[in-house]
Amino acid sequence: GYMVSKTLYQAPVLVDALKQGLEREASKEDGQYNATSISTGVWDAIWPNEDKRQRTFMCFGMEILMELDVATTRRFFSTFFKLSQEMWGGFLSWRISSLGLLGIGLSIFRTASNELRRDFVLNAIPYMPTFVKNFASADNNFESEAWAGLYAAADKTRSHFNSTGGLSGSNPTSVPITSSNLDFKDAVIRDDKDDRGDGSGGSVAGLGKPGDLDTPQDVRSLGDDRDWIRFQQEKSFDDQVKLVDALPRMQSGEQVDVLVGGVGPSGLAVAGALASRGIKVGLVGPDAPFTNNYGVWVDEFEEIGLAHTIVEKYEDTLVMIDEEKGMEAVGRQYGRVGRKELRDELLSRCKEGGNVVYYPGLIEKVEEDGRGNRRVELSDGEEFTARMVTMSTGHNREVLTYEKGDTPLWQTAYGIELKMKDHHWDPKKAVFMDLTQSDDEQFDDGLQRVPSFLYVLPSEDKVFVEETCLISKVQVPFDELKRRLYKRLEKLGIEVTEDTIIEEEASWIPLGGSLPKIPQPVLGFGAAAGLVHPASGYSIVNSLSKAGEIADH
Repeated sequence: GYMVSKTLYQAPVLVDALKQGLEREASKEDGQYNATSISTGVWDAIWPNEDKRQRTFMCFGMEILMELDVATTRRFFSTFFKLSQEMWGGFLSWRISSLGLLGIGLSIFRTASNELRRDFVLNAIPYMPTFVKNFASADNNFESEAWAGLYAAADKTRSHFNSTGGLSGSNPTSVPITSSNLDFKDAVIRDDKDDRGDGSGGSVAGLGKPGDLDTPQDVRSLGDDRDWIRFQQEKSFDDQVKLVDALPRMQSGEQVDVLVGGVGPSGLAVAGALASRGIKVGLVGPDAPFTNNYGVWVDEFEEIGLAHTIVEKYEDTLVMIDEEKGMEAVGRQYGRVGRKELRDELLSRCKEGGNVVYYPGLIEKVEEDGRGNRRVELSDGEEFTARMVTMSTGHNREVLTYEKGDTPLWQTAYGIELKMKDHHWDPKKAVFMDLTQSDDEQFDDGLQRVPSFLYVLPSEDKVFVEETCLISKVQVPFDELKRRLYKRLEKLGIEVTEDTIIEEEASWIPLGGSLPKIPQPVLGFGAAAGLVHPASGYSIVNSLSKAGEIADH
């Protein structure tokens, strides 16, 4: 859930820019709307040169982080969190100038050990020419090919939605994946019964003896990560209202000023901000709830007026670089955002003024209609017309076109929320990063294991624990992260049984990649517009804060 902050922060920027562009085109004598001209103005508002230079610096940092082994990663983060909170906090929040970012780089280099300096220089050299070029020219030339990770030849992952954008399967939220083709051969839930019938006693089902958690599985034997992504997408929650019940239905062939594709935080934020400025908005997307757990810095949500949507507020945040140093406080409050609370707030903004209509579906194609408008075709054959189209469809890169460049990298995470009153963590403090490893950090042949860390959001009677690979050239499979998490919990003496699992979560975030091509007549926003922090995955606060400003353009 690292993408909520930047998106929310950027939403007003998009809305202001879009409103100005629509008004400018409406004042023309010929009455023709130049969508390409509008989108160029909006894009310049979302991505001024200063922000593009910041992103270049962060991509450069991402590329270096990707090359580090566990020991060097520890040395880096030990140095990073010794910087002033203004520096490390500004970097994680994307709230620091390009000169400030250069200052961070110099400060880390100045205070780092000689060993870390050497490793950084050696790992930075291959990426230095591209960094200097992009930083000087405010370009972001990174790869824009379809994101598929281990599944480069993957088919489209939208088949689980029906023709009206509804969900096709049953709700998996309350039923953990304990025995299916998505997981290991059976499950990793501990069972005290001799369920294998071979006299070996308790087992971790499907893995044989509990000790088999020590053995990473061959990637070819693991479940398809696309199935895990579908699992996450198909969750449903009875406490989140259906969009068809909350908003008026967009009628067949209806024309709107702006059509917004996507009903996640960025889509609802943009739709609500546009509507508040008197712009008629059509909202299109599957009638699905917010399914991810969002973690944010409390001060950021206070700044954009959304602190009331935080359901767990932690008085401090902890990091553990290694066991010798133990947990260390960073002196910044962290919060867990309520999915229902955030969605209800953004939906209420859409409902105010009555300027938002909704249709449950998937956008298939956007074309010029010959009169300066966009004709939008949905997968079920329905069509609508709009002056402008904004795609807020997350990591789905269809409809928009992107620049060329280097291949994006990956952040993956697997988590579970458990009913547990007597757990190991202080319910008043979040664990941002525990870099201790559940496995040996080096294989027998000398190869290094891709590092991952533990992320913890505790409360009095339950705890959310997540194993996260911060960044990798190839995504670490969810099944492997699940194995690491269960082994970590086993080492902590925490026994997981099926009846204690409240929910499973699978999070998948491409990092880096190129920005959308400009000019083009369709706008992108949120993750679709590259607003994910390239080195951490954060994005929602910044995106939501710019929605209003972009709408005004």
